[in-house]
Amino acid sequence: VTLFGNSKTATAEGIDCIGINDGSDYQYAAASLLTGANLADNGTEIIGVRFFVRDGAKSGSIFLGTDYENPTMEKEFTYKKGGWQYVLFDEPFTLTGEDIYIGYTITGSGYLLGYESTSRNLAGEMMLFNGSWATFKEVVRATGKWAMQAIMRGGDYSTAVQHDLVIENVENMFTAALDGWNMPLSFEVRNNGVKTAHNVKAV
Repeated sequence: VTLFGNSKTATAEGIDCIGINDGSDYQYAAASLLTGANLADNGTEIIGVRFFVRDGAKSGSIFLGTDYENPTMEKEFTYKKGGWQYVLFDEPFTLTGEDIYIGYTITGSGYLLGYESTSRNLAGEMMLFNGSWATFKEVVRATGKWAMQAIMRGGDYSTAVQHDLVIENVENMFTAALDGWNMPLSFEVRNNGVKTAHNVKAV
């Protein structure tokens, strides 16, 4: 399993969050465009979405598709606490070379949506607010990218392309897989993407 997205962040460090903190609940949606070529370098299937939100959320869903306004797949999830969320679809999405948007919706109050500041605007970073979609820059009035990645499998992990492999919080992925998801997960840990690592322990 590998994580791929415009965001390369593996921890909460360097992540800012945006939203409205007036005590009311709002519904937000965030979408990030991943090119077909880059997706192909990292795997053959998308099995879920990893994203960062802070406490204050109450409900949400993940989605993907070639059109962020009319996604191909969606999956509701139960929000538990702020931080990195690992949510798996009911079945994997097989990649066919097209550009894909991954995203999530979230309802709640406060500064919820995690993002990283950037020096330039990424055109494929989208946000839904007040019922309409616009680019991250148009809504936030700043340049940034969502703290969000596709959870993928089927890549050629003998190469160095998969530089975003993250194994922290793997327990959360197993929990999601066991909760109504009928596809098995398997993990292979390699040393620098070349040789299988030995003496690896779960902690």
